[in-house]
Amino acid sequence: EGNPQPFAVGILDPKVTPTEPVGPGTTGIAVHVQTMYGDDLWRQQLPTPTSSTESESDSPFDLGHYGNAGFLEGQIVAPVVRSTNEDEATGDANIGELDGGEAGNETAGAEEEDEDEEAGPTPEEILHQATCAALAHLHLKRDFPINMAQFYSQHVLKHRPEGSTVELKKTRYKKFGAYIQEQVNRDLIIVGPDASKKDPLAMLVGYNPRHEDIIPYIKERKEEQKNEVDNPQNTTTRLALAELYIIPNHFVDLMRLDKAAVKAANASSEERKNTGFLTSKESKTILDNYIDRENLVNPSNKGQVILDGPLTDALFKKSKNAKKSDDTPPPAKMTRKQIVPIWQSRLDLAYALVELPGNTVLKLARGTPPKVTIEVSQRQSRKFVTRLRGMEYYRINGAELRQQMAQRFACAATVEENPVDYKLPKDHVEVQLQGNWVDEVEALLVGDESLTSHGGAKNSPYHLPPNAVDVVLRKGVPARKRRAPVKKK
Repeated sequence: EGNPQPFAVGILDPKVTPTEPVGPGTTGIAVHVQTMYGDDLWRQQLPTPTSSTESESDSPFDLGHYGNAGFLEGQIVAPVVRSTNEDEATGDANIGELDGGEAGNETAGAEEEDEDEEAGPTPEEILHQATCAALAHLHLKRDFPINMAQFYSQHVLKHRPEGSTVELKKTRYKKFGAYIQEQVNRDLIIVGPDASKKDPLAMLVGYNPRHEDIIPYIKERKEEQKNEVDNPQNTTTRLALAELYIIPNHFVDLMRLDKAAVKAANASSEERKNTGFLTSKESKTILDNYIDRENLVNPSNKGQVILDGPLTDALFKKSKNAKKSDDTPPPAKMTRKQIVPIWQSRLDLAYALVELPGNTVLKLARGTPPKVTIEVSQRQSRKFVTRLRGMEYYRINGAELRQQMAQRFACAATVEENPVDYKLPKDHVEVQLQGNWVDEVEALLVGDESLTSHGGAKNSPYHLPPNAVDVVLRKGVPARKRRAPVKKK
């Protein structure tokens, strides 16, 4: 195209009619080639050199391009014309113009190549990026195993690159299972079967954090977590319950403990500092200090502790009101690993309600933390009612929560100040929903939309600790599909 010289000359096939289309997009033989550019017949038509002394190598017609200067370089050239001295300047000018046009074409080609480079990631790359990002946001010990379908719908799609879409049908895999099998072979992920043992890829068991594909995403996730700590105003606050212990006063006297030593002098929060509310590690440190002070480590076996009288009483002495059903004498020696759980079970329990991020202590109290109870019971005609109590313990207004759930779940919801079969604490209410909404309500309260497929649980303003929610299913209520343990009454 653009070259005035024909590449070949041929005769139109007689079978081709004048109205029949010929060219791109058609099939069959339309032209019978008689001669083509550069063959012997073509060369016979070229003009002979003007000088007999002109060597063959000097001839513009014998340099491999048959008179078309620039043919080997891929340039568009002028017709084969032997120019005279008078029109050499004109010929040079024409070639210059053509070279300029060719340069423009080369520039356009380069721009097209740049556009190809900036075309964006392929569907396979988008899928792989989303999967690696999703894996990096999951905790290896806490979040696995996870159902493969749930992993794809609730994690992979969520972490796709901004402005892109995961389109499995456009990838070479066509199905997510084929992609997963490839990543298993590449040692990126670990899979396993479900309870039925039918599908070996049903469950995602874990991933390889040292795989080169996922390392950049793990580093990026760590940076995000660091920024969340440094800039807590940019993150969603949530609540957590911390289990604490208090050394009983009679233990202090019995074991001759320093009263200052049984207080949290080095606590990080001002609310807990110099109080008797101790963490598990702090309570264990007090026990270790007593063992070292009294030289109770067995000299013949460093892993054992010899129980003296005060420690034996602290661990095994029963109260006066306890039933004497077991008269087995306490052991004389135990390992530290055996002593610690018994020691902590004998301490007074306490808890702290903490706001994260920032570790702000909202409440310190003795005893066990209060529960938010989700109770589902059956009414007549296989209908159910979901009842919610105790949200006030965690600063949730019952009337506002009722309105939230009625709008989000599109169900009838009411507030009962004096339910018939339950006595509420002062200023507490019970929220009742028509239907079985146990999964949706729990997902909304703890802020975990993965607990249900209902869209109403997304973007929850509540983030209660999961261990603060207690689920009770009354007689006749179907068991939950989730694996979470529930109480049956």
